Amino acid sequence: LRGFGGANPKKAKGSQARGEISLRQAAKDVRDLIKHLSLENCILVGYSMGAFVAFSYIEQFGCHNISKLVIWDMTPKLINDETWDLGLYQGHYTNERAQYDLEIMRTDYINGFNQYFFHQATLPHSRNEIRDYIFTKEMKDDIEEYSKWYNIPSLNADLLMYVPPKNWLLYRTYWEEMCKQDFRSLLKDIDIPTGIFYAEPGSIYDIKTAKYLKENIKNS
Repeated sequence: LRGFGGANPKKAKGSQARGEISLRQAAKDVRDLIKHLSLENCILVGYSMGAFVAFSYIEQFGCHNISKLVIWDMTPKLINDETWDLGLYQGHYTNERAQYDLEIMRTDYINGFNQYFFHQATLPHSRNEIRDYIFTKEMKDDIEEYSKWYNIPSLNADLLMYVPPKNWLLYRTYWEEMCKQDFRSLLKDIDIPTGIFYAEPGSIYDIKTAKYLKENIKNS
């Protein structure tokens, strides 16, 4: 993705954030890569935001040159409202909260947004729990314990949740893009074999979201 990578100075610099930054452009970049490499009958795998890129690809170009699709841990609509409760945070993420997040991302991306998001994305949660959207010391302890549980001693919570300040506005742009999307009507147009993966525990969505995708994508 444009502007991704480069957080670790010991590794590659990452891609440059130039030109249009959007899901539509990311999907065009996928198409251009497929054409550049003369690929045929690709298996398109979209994990998290990558699933939105895959949806945008199909919306713009159909399933041309794509033989199979994998949707991994994503919803067709991020924001929950009176018509939808299968979005982010097991149905709890509203437009009001999204607008707050988009504002805090400008000035305090890590403490104001990413710490809470990372806790929700890595540890088990359910749609029945109370959401106060406040990152606490207990949550940080949970993440540290998670690292031990999976035998990753070199990882600590601060490192896992760190995002370079130079990337804050870029990541905010992608987040705002996702908050605007509603791909529910697109699902009926997906006519290729599709695999739907859902993580339990450790998903920011509800199992009902995966079942909804299964019911609305014919060959899944």
